[in-house]
Amino acid sequence: MDTQAIANLLTNVGFPVAMCVILLKYVLQNMEKQFNQLNTAVKELTSAIQNLHVEFKQTTLTSLSNVEKEKKTF
Repeated sequence: MDTQAIANLLTNVGFPVAMCVILLKYVLQNMEKQFNQLNTAVKELTSAIQNLHVEFKQTTLTSLSNVEKEKKTF
């Protein structure tokens, strides 16, 4: 291969490869940010669901104890 052929090869193949690497890096960085945001949102939702579960248990127990008290009064 002569110098002209190597220069042609680098020009035709090297630029697209470089652009692909740059684009891949950009996409991966953006995906990482989005995955971090998604992870945070899932953790917040998990916490909210756990809090609702605790409140539901407390409300149910309170309601059941009130029903038992009402039964005793009749």
